[in-house]
Amino acid sequence: MGKENLLTDVKIKNAKPGAKLRDGGGLHLVVRPSGEKLWQYRFKLSGKENTHSIGVYDKDSLPLKEARALRDAARKLVKAGKNPNAERQRMREANILAEKLKKESSFHVAFERWMEVTEKGISAPTASQRRREMQQHAKVAMTLLILTAGRRGEVTGACWSEFDFDEAKWEVPKERMKERLPHCVPLSRQAIALLTSWKAMAAGTSPFVFPNRRSAQRPMARGSLNALMGRLGFQSKGTPHGHRSTFSTHFNQLQANPDVIERCLAHVHGNKSRATYNRHEYLDERRQMLQDWADHLDRLRLSGTTQTNETSL
Repeated sequence: MGKENLLTDVKIKNAKPGAKLRDGGGLHLVVRPSGEKLWQYRFKLSGKENTHSIGVYDKDSLPLKEARALRDAARKLVKAGKNPNAERQRMREANILAEKLKKESSFHVAFERWMEVTEKGISAPTASQRRREMQQHAKVAMTLLILTAGRRGEVTGACWSEFDFDEAKWEVPKERMKERLPHCVPLSRQAIALLTSWKAMAAGTSPFVFPNRRSAQRPMARGSLNALMGRLGFQSKGTPHGHRSTFSTHFNQLQANPDVIERCLAHVHGNKSRATYNRHEYLDERRQMLQDWADHLDRLRLSGTTQTNETSL
């Protein structure tokens, strides 16, 4: 491996138009004829040479230290077999989709549009029941369940104290886990947006994210999500638990790391004592997988399509 950190601020300042300065580790500074200085990361992936543009040098917003940090981040992607250019484009598209959803396709807007279409063919009591389900936190709980690939009991019994919005994670206590082991769930941007919006709407009188309709000091009944699917006409097409199989099928078809898939689903194999202390195992990989999942669901929803064995939110 060649030397790294070869450049200095003085060398950068004195670089002349047309110069190409190497910092090491694939990082270069290219000076255009106009004098503009560009950071580039050059890498090889699948035997092909590629260039990743980091940005325009600026002593304040993109100095040498920051360029190296961005080079290191891009290099980490390459080591994982990912193209930094493709990943950046994917992130841009995801952000555009998220913004579009935020403005045009919020949960409540989508619900109202759906009600406008479907309530014409149903009785007034049934329409009223559907709206009560909305008010009693269910089509939100279902969305969180799908986004996190969680189990019914994990979602319906969730408490606000379990969520860390700054770290974007959800610590589920062992009492609600099937394996009786604590589980850490990385939260996608969409899950954070959903919970933030829901928390702002909640009355704040209950410790539970989804309080029971009869008592705010009790969680939503475990059977509520199954009942909701039945009332909305999906009783013969799937169950809340079926979304976990959909999640697994999707990523196995993409040949994703099976260990990461299993940890997302909180499947524990082997030594339970060891697993107790490893609820954060594959945390970065799981965070990326759940973000990919949320982005995939957004694309399905915006395109208005439903693929085989996959449900559009």
